[in-house]
Amino acid sequence: MKTLFLLRHGKAEAHAPGGDADRDLTERGEADIRKIGRHLTALGGRPDCVVTSGARRARRTAQIAASASGYTEEIVTASSIYEATVGTLLLVVNTLPAEKSRVLMVGHNPGFEELADLLALPGGAAVHMPTATLAHLEFDVNDWLNVIPASGRLIGIYLAQNIA
Repeated sequence: MKTLFLLRHGKAEAHAPGGDADRDLTERGEADIRKIGRHLTALGGRPDCVVTSGARRARRTAQIAASASGYTEEIVTASSIYEATVGTLLLVVNTLPAEKSRVLMVGHNPGFEELADLLALPGGAAVHMPTATLAHLEFDVNDWLNVIPASGRLIGIYLAQNIA
């Protein structure tokens, strides 16, 4: 069994001198992500792997969520997640270490919404992920390489604004 948590970064600054990739989280964005990180433990425990986009807001989101969930290992930066197509995101999932079972992946839309839609079994509503939203998917596989379209179950969508 593999569990994938897709976390869209928290609310970010509108602009940054260095461009889009350099935008940081706002105070609200940081607070929302702390709630999401704590909620991860309520969903069965902390992740055993955290992978993030290289964008500043995603890296900061990963740091805050990891810390709030009790995760203490290295956070892996995968630059390919930033502005990725759904195909590239699926490749990132397929190359996750087989020994890792609960992975938190932090990134952006529209790719994360598209990936959740692609991986979930057909028949569900389209996934909508505003900032600071966590999608929880499960797969009956032993290796991430076996995660293919429509092979997962969408367990839940958690918006920070709805978490106490």
